[in-house]
Amino acid sequence: MGVLNPDGSRSIKIESENFNIQLPDNNLPLMGTRNLRSINVAFPFLALRSQNISDEIFVPDLMDNGIPTKAQRDMAHLILSLLGVDDSRILSEKDFAQLKKDLSHLTDKDSGKTGRECLVELGLYNVASQNVNKTKLKKALRFIRENRGEVLNYSKLKEQLVLKKKSQLHQCL
Repeated sequence: MGVLNPDGSRSIKIESENFNIQLPDNNLPLMGTRNLRSINVAFPFLALRSQNISDEIFVPDLMDNGIPTKAQRDMAHLILSLLGVDDSRILSEKDFAQLKKDLSHLTDKDSGKTGRECLVELGLYNVASQNVNKTKLKKALRFIRENRGEVLNYSKLKEQLVLKKKSQLHQCL
């Protein structure tokens, strides 16, 4: 829901999550790429937050009532575009449901590992530098998109990203 704040700023309130995203200043309400991308940051952020990995992917983590930074907007755009979601418009419920399903493959809830541990295991997150490996993230998201109609889970993604690379390394030796 769009909200006009008492100070004249505008926010998007996500009722189900009790979370607000403040929109950047703009002369025309809800117009322009910055505003649209600020709104659409909410969707991958919420999907990743439900897996407790939003603070690893969105650096710094998106804050309640905060204005998404350019880096956060760019990361959301990267995620959405690689998963084939059109972010030139506000996402639909169907798009959001698919996004949640797609991003759920980045963690293994059955293993008891934390979201961060899963990202490290996949090679998507470096603990020392506290950065996301964007090259591997892109590869992971492309793989998820390309295999949507098949039975896909964390193990298959891990096999694609980690085990396949080790197998290729052994063949070279």
